[in-house]
Amino acid sequence: GVLVGLAQALPPPATWGRAREPTKLRVGFPSVGGDCSDMPAVKECITVHIGQAGVQVGARTWELFTQEHGITMDGKLNQTNMDADSLDTSFSSFFQETNSGQFVPRSVFIDTEPTVINDLKASKMGHLFHPKSLLAFKQDCKSNFFEGRTMASAFKIQDVVLDRIRLAVDLCDNLQGFFVFHSVGGGTGSG
Repeated sequence: GVLVGLAQALPPPATWGRAREPTKLRVGFPSVGGDCSDMPAVKECITVHIGQAGVQVGARTWELFTQEHGITMDGKLNQTNMDADSLDTSFSSFFQETNSGQFVPRSVFIDTEPTVINDLKASKMGHLFHPKSLLAFKQDCKSNFFEGRTMASAFKIQDVVLDRIRLAVDLCDNLQGFFVFHSVGGGTGSG
């Protein structure tokens, strides 16, 4: 289902690796003051964090992303020592600006057991993520691949997760790809 739809949306393999003309932005940055129509568009990446391992590694990853891109733990851009000429917009690859001016990660966190997601919500980074991108269900997979696979089918987790990922994709203008964080040894992330 999902892979077939994705395969149909991709260009034919013969065109892979060929150089393409970069997409151009058609808007300016009013805060910088100027037209940026000749700049290549920022390419966005969405991160998907599955299971306890994916969520825990993802939480540490987003701590690093916020430090690297100058985003505070409440989603505000840290503009100290920045002027209009030195404005770096590379953070747009991983963060999306909301209507309220907050920068939220382009991410979806999923676990069949709510403890790790609840820990993330209660942490210092809890206000950074959009609440609807943190998906927790009521059943633990007990570090068992088969159990994780069965739970995903029984509780229709796949439909909910795909809807959240579709929403994240719809909010992108120039999607580059996905980073998927999960375990390989058992549980939700491997199933």
